[in-house]
Order: sequence, then structure tokens, then C-alpha cells
Amino acid sequence: MLTLKVEGMSCDHCKKTITQAIHTVDAEAGVQVDIAQGIVNIQSRAAVEAIKSAITESGYEVMNSATTVIH
Repeated sequence: MLTLKVEGMSCDHCKKTITQAIHTVDAEAGVQVDIAQGIVNIQSRAAVEAIKSAITESGYEVMNSATTVIH
């Protein structure tokens, strides 16, 4: 599981946009967006940098604090 700190999220539209951006990189990815905490949990086999780029290209800022946990 990859957890990213993402700035700029404020509503359900943001949640949908980020989820769609991640799904362009990995259509099978599991995505959980927590707007209140400003974090996105992602379960994917895609490269971390590709996921970060997709989120950034959607207009959000991915902070450097990311945690990857392999289950």
C-alpha cells in the first residue's frame, strides 16, 4: 500500500479527479481518498513516480512524505 500526502483536495470532485488520474496509470488500482486528512491510499503495481505524476498533472501537489507498505 502506498500512502501519499496530497495538497489541494477540498471536495468530492477532487476525490473523483484523483481517483480517475490514478486509474489512468493502473485501471485496477485500489484508491481511498481521505480529504479531511489530505491523504490518498493506493494499492497498485504501478511505479510510484507514475502515480505521483498523474496526480500532479491533475492539479494537485504531492508532498514528499510517502509511505510504501508491502503486504
